[in-house]
Amino acid sequence: MNARSPDCAGLVIVGAGVLGCALARHLAVERGIRGIVLLEKEDAPGQHASGRNSCVAHSGFHLPPGSLKARVCIEGHRRLAAYCRERGLPFQRIGKLVVACDAAGQRHLPELAQRAAAHGLAGCRLVDRAAMLAIEPHIQGLAGFYSPHDGIFDAAQVVARLAEDARQAGVDVRLGTRVRHVRQGSARVALQLEQGGRSQTLQTKWMVACAGVQADWLAQQCGLARGLRMVPFRGEYFALAEARAKLVRGLVYPVFRPELPFLGVHLTRTVDGRALAGPNAVLAFGRESYRTGDVRWGDCAELLRSPNFWRMALRGDFLAVALGELWTSLSAQAFLDRARTLLPALQPGDLTPERAGNRAQLVDRQGRLVKDFLLAVQGRTAHVLNAVSPGFTSSLAFARLIARRLIVRGFFG
Repeated sequence: MNARSPDCAGLVIVGAGVLGCALARHLAVERGIRGIVLLEKEDAPGQHASGRNSCVAHSGFHLPPGSLKARVCIEGHRRLAAYCRERGLPFQRIGKLVVACDAAGQRHLPELAQRAAAHGLAGCRLVDRAAMLAIEPHIQGLAGFYSPHDGIFDAAQVVARLAEDARQAGVDVRLGTRVRHVRQGSARVALQLEQGGRSQTLQTKWMVACAGVQADWLAQQCGLARGLRMVPFRGEYFALAEARAKLVRGLVYPVFRPELPFLGVHLTRTVDGRALAGPNAVLAFGRESYRTGDVRWGDCAELLRSPNFWRMALRGDFLAVALGELWTSLSAQAFLDRARTLLPALQPGDLTPERAGNRAQLVDRQGRLVKDFLLAVQGRTAHVLNAVSPGFTSSLAFARLIARRLIVRGFFG
């Protein structure tokens, strides 16, 4: 499969986040496929969700057994650790403690232990208050669940290295190139691109979209995902003052509710020795809005016209929880109070605003969150519609699975 001219490719991958880069690398390095073009609208890979996440390598103990997400997360964790080791990139296995701060939270802990056992993750265990304090002496809570497997890494370095691996294997990585329109024919896919203010057309035999928060509209141009809608949630992080950062040894999470896209504010170490609190999960006023005042009016209008959004908003106590999350964005004291439920030693002035990320949450017609990873294929195009957390941890394994599924369907031939 060879590119025949500068405006013709054998395969186009849209999106140079971690999954797009991992897929391009896998196909070029391990499958020997040539003629691949990797498109990215930003000036560097991994500028959105991939480069703005918590940099936690999840072991997958919390995921439903039998789900695609659990399968690729567990394998992906192993592959990510190995890749970092082989490339000399930072990776530290520091463990994760899930803390129950009330009786309701305690009732959910045994389910985590059952899931970890089903996944074959040895060493995971329920801990009482005394054992919990032995792991994290400064954390407040009644009891917890501990996994020794979870780790941390540097997301920006991983994405950059994957992109470079792909480039060295012959992938044409085109940065600053935005896809404006896709038209699928029986023998070719035509992509209308914008680069440097100029419009151009790229013809390709096959296309795979790893477009993150933009995945739904791109798929809809190819006749897919008509009943699905992407709803963006901004997640804000704060850095702990150095004296308080020393009070956190590993990863500390509250018990979370799986029916909501809100994990709750948690505490994470970073590979450079800092500690972060966050993220919250605030409904964003734009698909790529990373600040409170950043309003994309077109995105907002599109969202408000979506029945998927309104059905989601009216399900259960979603709206009340969402308003609570919004308050943690508007009030520094509210965010501090949330973080102090885990680390009561925090004081005003201990938190400094850090980066913000974006959770690309797919919602169906009934207003339900699409929880598992989702790959859809239509003709000569394939679309990763849902790769929400733990998407980064899963990326190397998910890329391999995508390649296998598409090869079976005759792609890349």
